[in-house]
Amino acid sequence: MWTKLVHTLKEKLNAFSTKPEESSPMRSLHASFAKKDLSIEALESLAHSLGMPFHPHLHDLQIDPKVTFLVPYQFVQKYDVLPLFLRENALVIAISDPLHISPLDELSFRLQMPIIPEVVPRQELKNVIHTLYH
Repeated sequence: MWTKLVHTLKEKLNAFSTKPEESSPMRSLHASFAKKDLSIEALESLAHSLGMPFHPHLHDLQIDPKVTFLVPYQFVQKYDVLPLFLRENALVIAISDPLHISPLDELSFRLQMPIIPEVVPRQELKNVIHTLYH
């Protein structure tokens, strides 16, 4: 489900990036995301447009320390994802890039369970990852 939705959005974003003479909010969003400097408001808007929950602060969510062991630190660090808790038979994870969904598919395959992404700002995620894993 996420793969198709994100793929469609990426195609639309790429269409704008191939036309340098055009200026648009989508082109600006694409450029900002590529440089990883999206504002919190833009990230929230993107998350909601993809149907993903957005949390400006991870302390809004309860992190179950037991699930952090499900995902190796190397994976967490490489893809900026953080396992948060289990909801029914799915793993809820924090992500900072809602357009980069291949790690979600890989994680789902490795763990043999559905993954539910929750979007948080990149620096917020990095700070919590550092605190939990060091």
